[in-house]
Amino acid sequence: MEETKKYVQAFLSQNKIEVPTSKHSLFDDFIANETNIESVKIIKENQQMIMANWMLKTRIDDIIQQSVLLPNGTVNKNYESEIDFIKLGWNDIVYSEIKNLDDTGLSFNDTEKLLHGNPKISGDLKIKLLFRVEGEEENSTLNEKTITVIINPDPKSLWKNIESNKTDPFWKEDNIAFSGKFLDKNIVIASKRGRSHANVGSFRDDDYAFKNINETGWCVLAVSDGAGSANLSRQGSKLACDLVIEYFEQNLTLEYLKEFDETLLNHYNKSDESTSKK
Repeated sequence: MEETKKYVQAFLSQNKIEVPTSKHSLFDDFIANETNIESVKIIKENQQMIMANWMLKTRIDDIIQQSVLLPNGTVNKNYESEIDFIKLGWNDIVYSEIKNLDDTGLSFNDTEKLLHGNPKISGDLKIKLLFRVEGEEENSTLNEKTITVIINPDPKSLWKNIESNKTDPFWKEDNIAFSGKFLDKNIVIASKRGRSHANVGSFRDDDYAFKNINETGWCVLAVSDGAGSANLSRQGSKLACDLVIEYFEQNLTLEYLKEFDETLLNHYNKSDESTSKK
């Protein structure tokens, strides 16, 4: 009864009601009434229940709002990360399961609390942690927390190898190579389309041309870097190389070479004379 008296006194005081000395006897009879005793008991039980429910709700919200950082993964590369309930302070979680893992290549070992597998898709994977904490009813609706796992794309998949348009009037092979004789040596030449061009299906800009001019015994090799900023740079580089070969074929005649050899011989003779005078 003493607890009932303290509670009613506090309740009346909160409502600015004082019990005068002349009413003390009446007040004692009031708090001794079984109905009032039971009412106070019910009120206190409801208050405790409200407090417990509030503490439960705030605890659930704390878990939902708590930041969980998992290491990033990479597509087609083995992934393994523990969601450590103890370190996270989730000792009061009595039931949990992971959802939203379909088609991701990942799975969750609930016993070891281990997220593992071989990721199949890239992006920010939104994993759903469904859980129930101590104090909730067994058949209560599970609480839901979203945990983000960042899966980076496989670097190899970022680069494509799209064939260039063969119907283009200035189309040429994406990759080309040649091997042969260069005077008394062997020569290997190759022109390969750049990776950035292959990624978007554009053309090989660079080019080369090679020719053994049997009549003179000369070999000519020309290479050209395509001006990527020009729409027809692929054709420009080809024309540049072909014109160099054509020029030497037409102008490097035996008669011209005879004159050239004489000029070269005179140059060496003058060099030898200068050296001997010193």
